[in-house]
Amino acid sequence: EGDSAATTAPRALPAGNWGLSLEAALRERLGGGTVTAARGLDAIGAPESRDGFRAAAAAAASADATVVVLGLAFDQYCHGDDDGLGDHCEREGNDRRIIELPLGQQRMVTALRAATAGPLVCLLVHGGAIAIDNATRAACDAVLDAWYPGIEGGAAVAATLFGDVSPAGRTPVTFYRATADLPPLADTGMYPNASSGSRGATYRFFEGAPLYPFGHGLSYTTFAYSSLSLDAASHSACDAVGVTVTVTNTGSVASDEVVQVYLKQPDATVPAPRVRLGAFERIKRLAPGASIAVKLSVPPEARAVVHGGEA
Repeated sequence: EGDSAATTAPRALPAGNWGLSLEAALRERLGGGTVTAARGLDAIGAPESRDGFRAAAAAAASADATVVVLGLAFDQYCHGDDDGLGDHCEREGNDRRIIELPLGQQRMVTALRAATAGPLVCLLVHGGAIAIDNATRAACDAVLDAWYPGIEGGAAVAATLFGDVSPAGRTPVTFYRATADLPPLADTGMYPNASSGSRGATYRFFEGAPLYPFGHGLSYTTFAYSSLSLDAASHSACDAVGVTVTVTNTGSVASDEVVQVYLKQPDATVPAPRVRLGAFERIKRLAPGASIAVKLSVPPEARAVVHGGEA
């Protein structure tokens, strides 16, 4: 199977202005190669589909590589694609009661893993965080998160799968291991509050071990950090804190990197977040073997505390 020639010419979008599907983008990219698509499940929340699993497993068994699309339904696409409870539907006015990957999708990944020894890429399409069980994660050779992409989403995913770009996104939410890790649905307190019993929300107050922490993300290369320094030995409460660190691309692929500074205040005299993001900076396409000194500024409001748990 050979790649098709790259082109920068404008491409006409299909009717409806939805862009190319992933299947169409892969076909376009492969040119003379073969792309076989199979609908493993009849609906996003369906528990199982023997015929669908059989067709998907047969396609995976004969393929050099397999991409399985997983995730949730949103807005108008929720019709017919949830279990009647809205647990796999994301739209205004609907709260999911659980965050686990739908059981049918877990079973489908297991069936595909049993069918092929080749690479199995699990592509996530969703908005809110999903809890992925250990067996599903172990079955996937890679997990690529597209969230809900725009009209160039199919083309962008295909370009990433073929290595045209190195993925360098960072998750803006915490991926918890299970629904049980979340505060009760009715608890909307962002900060700990003894009177209401709220323990606080988001990664800033979470004390467990998340599946993927806030800010997590990998790429096709590796980076090393060194020579961390501050702009002063001490700072007043209203000073910005300057941070400098050297980042080196230690791999073989040019890639973006997102440098992040997280803060802890173990000696705070009032309740403070366990950890929080203080500053970040994106490095653009750092070449293999190259190093760059990155300067970040942590503003005083990033160290502020909402005393008493009331906004």
